Amino acid sequence: MKRSKHIKILMSCLSILLFISGCKSSPSAQTKNPGYVSIKNNSSNQLTYSDVFDDELEDEITEDDIQEAILQAEHGFTLPANTTIILAESGKLVPDIKMQNEMSKYYQVSVYSGLPKRKARTLKNRQEETTVQNNYMRTLRLIAAKGHQKAIIVYWSTLQLGSLDEVNREIIWADFTGGAVPANTFKMRYLLRFALVDVSTGNWSMFLPVTQSADYRKANSFNTGISDMGQFESLKQRAYIEAARLISQKYQ
Repeated sequence: MKRSKHIKILMSCLSILLFISGCKSSPSAQTKNPGYVSIKNNSSNQLTYSDVFDDELEDEITEDDIQEAILQAEHGFTLPANTTIILAESGKLVPDIKMQNEMSKYYQVSVYSGLPKRKARTLKNRQEETTVQNNYMRTLRLIAAKGHQKAIIVYWSTLQLGSLDEVNREIIWADFTGGAVPANTFKMRYLLRFALVDVSTGNWSMFLPVTQSADYRKANSFNTGISDMGQFESLKQRAYIEAARLISQKYQ
């Protein structure tokens, strides 16, 4: 009886140890690490200026082309309230829903992929084989024209973290795309760039709103305040709100 009792006690202890060990190695516990941030849908496949501004470097540029572009540009670029637009975020299949919501306060918004076209089409006939390369913006302008959209807005977004250079007493900024937040992080900022393109003419305007920045508050197990992701999302939301407002004012 005593031996049986000792075995039961030993098995109970083993069960408790296994349970504790399992808790320590649980993936859910790792995800609660306050110094680790997962940023979804991050993509290095960004649109270039050549994609967006319809640069056709292979075509010969004549003086007539330049003069015609000057005449078109004299009309300026406007985007009145409630204009129908297509919104795209560089590197994303669909633009951030928060940006969609902010732009929808001023315009009628449709969305499109911000992933560049890289594959050419080959057309075959009896005489010759022709390769056709319609770039991103030319394709998107045709799609927009068929949908009665007046303008296209493409934007690039970048979250940056800043560390303090103790020697020179200046902030050193670096792009942040997720993972462990550096221990020496001191500041954070959210950069936005916008390219606005007229569907009918191809005329464009570049807009860089005032950069939104804030102090970074280090998250830890003793800090019950805002998390790292919460701070980043709050900063991004502020940037979106201000950018949409400034665009509506500038291009009225």
